[in-house]
Amino acid sequence: MKQHFQIPWAQILIVCAALVMAFGMGTSVQVEQEAVGQREAFRRSLQMLDQYLCALSEDLGDPDILALEAPLEDDRIQENLVRVRRTSVALKQDYVSNAGRETSPHPHVYLYLLALEETLLESNYLDLEALSQILTICRSLWDIETGLSYKEIMAQLEENVTSGDYQDALELLGISDMIPITTQGGT
Repeated sequence: MKQHFQIPWAQILIVCAALVMAFGMGTSVQVEQEAVGQREAFRRSLQMLDQYLCALSEDLGDPDILALEAPLEDDRIQENLVRVRRTSVALKQDYVSNAGRETSPHPHVYLYLLALEETLLESNYLDLEALSQILTICRSLWDIETGLSYKEIMAQLEENVTSGDYQDALELLGISDMIPITTQGGT
């Protein structure tokens, strides 16, 4: 005799649907945790950049360094330059990693961070004037309060980049013609 097995299709479908939902929820939680981590990494990098720029600013005012023919011979200047360069790379990478997850309402931030990274990595900074340009091109980041949330930082950086107050930095970065200046009444 043949036995017929009755398969409980409804129960199998319910279990499958529950598994799919659980997997999907787990994946979205993981993605959100990664996004939070990237935003926090950006905030930490910004705080570190603030410290490095302060140190570089102090070093560029040091009479011993001002007396040097080649300021890059000073270990402190070399170390701070390396730190600023690494941090600019980290800022851009953290921004790109986070921006891939959500649409950014700050279209000029990436352009600024990319130009900053390229300029810092490609320039030699052989004299004090060139070194002081680092402070100029980083000023729109340096002027941001470090205690802000990631969204507030992005909004402030977008505002700084498009405000016109940092036009000298944009010109040094070679992107002044790519970023429209916004006034209070519009563009």
